[in-house]
Amino acid sequence: MRAGSIAQASHAVSGDVSSARAEELCGWASVAEALLLDCACTGLVEAAEPTARAHIVADHAAAVAALVHAHAAAVSARLRRAAAAEERRSDAIADQLCAAEQRCEAISGALAAEQAARAALEDDVVALQEERAALQAERSAVWRGVREAHAAANIICPVSASIEDHVGALTTWARSADAALRRVLAETQSGSAPLSPPPPPPPTRPTYRRLLPAVPPNAVTASLLRVKEQVQQMREPSLMELQHAVGMYRVPRDDAGATAAAPATPSPRLRTAAAEEPAAAAALHTPAPLSVARALGRSRSYTPQRCTNGTAAQREDDVVASPPWRTHMMKLQEELKGLRRDLSSAPGTP
Repeated sequence: MRAGSIAQASHAVSGDVSSARAEELCGWASVAEALLLDCACTGLVEAAEPTARAHIVADHAAAVAALVHAHAAAVSARLRRAAAAEERRSDAIADQLCAAEQRCEAISGALAAEQAARAALEDDVVALQEERAALQAERSAVWRGVREAHAAANIICPVSASIEDHVGALTTWARSADAALRRVLAETQSGSAPLSPPPPPPPTRPTYRRLLPAVPPNAVTASLLRVKEQVQQMREPSLMELQHAVGMYRVPRDDAGATAAAPATPSPRLRTAAAEEPAAAAALHTPAPLSVARALGRSRSYTPQRCTNGTAAQREDDVVASPPWRTHMMKLQEELKGLRRDLSSAPGTP
């Protein structure tokens, strides 16, 4: 029993020793393997590292060069696009500037034309204002002449009547006077007795009687003939006379002897009218129609201003023109006043 246990014990010890040795051998084998592997790695590194490093550096340089080239291409493309856009923008700005210059030139031309038109219109306005002032002054003169002629002929018109109505009334009166003159001439030619026979000349002054012209058979007829002649002269005033109505001085009137009594003998005015009787009788056969629009040079829509008869001093101080037809009008008024005085003072007047 004891011998068996000893044999088992020695066998167990021998087994432990062999396992220890195997482990030690395995350890030495692993160490040798690690040393061999380390030596192989060191040999490989020492032999292949420069070539690998050169390849790595070459690859890196190529990659960097490719990257630089790509970046440069991208930057150049971007710069080209920016330059093209800037060029297009500059071209558009240049086109806009050219169009703006053309518009400015057109506007400058239109402005110059407008300024010239405005200056011409201002000149026209000034000329029209001057012409209007002249026409107003001329119309005032015509209006006063018509009113004075109405006052001299005892013609009454409404206050609201226009100057055309006044001239129409004056024309009617002139036609009635013409008809009266025709009737008187007809009676005179038929041998009818004169309305107012002339008084005998004074016997104490034969020399003075021989110097005087022949006494007319009818003083009223001669005076009416004189009035008709002056009315015919006044009917057709020329355009030049109407245009020169402004700037002339009024002929002063002498009304001092308006109320003086006429002598019993025929006055010099009646004798002058008798001397002009043949010319007035010849003028009866060629009457001239009175054209209101031509004599006045106004439209019927023009409304005259109301005026009142002033004194002789105010009429003398007036600077409104006195054309020849107005002088005839004043002479006509004087003749009418003298005719009234002669008719009122002559004996045997109907």
